[in-house]
Amino acid sequence: MKKKFTNLEIWETYNLVEQIFKDEERLDLPIKVNYALQLNRKTLRDKYRIIEEMRMEIGKKYGEATEYGFHISKEFKEKAHEEMNQLLEIEQMLDIMLISLEDLQNIILSVNQMAALIFMIEREE
Repeated sequence: MKKKFTNLEIWETYNLVEQIFKDEERLDLPIKVNYALQLNRKTLRDKYRIIEEMRMEIGKKYGEATEYGFHISKEFKEKAHEEMNQLLEIEQMLDIMLISLEDLQNIILSVNQMAALIFMIEREE
């Protein structure tokens, strides 16, 4: 199903999803949920990488590289911030494989795990 995301939502959602895979306590998900999560993770990762490349370009354009990223002088902060906001506000449609809430029954999820999966749960109207 096509779902609309801003680049900021993609960036935030991808980071939440990645946290599931970094958690030491791995989730034992039903195969359908696991498949959907892996497929959606790849979709998000592809867009996330492009967003990150654009963020780095903005950093290079207005700042100096440091070991922590880019230092942007006061002179260019406003312009860099404006371009970053424009980047993060871009909307795009992503193919997301949805699951039902029933697919998650009998699975104990933390608040963070649920937050990471919420984008792919089909909403009942």
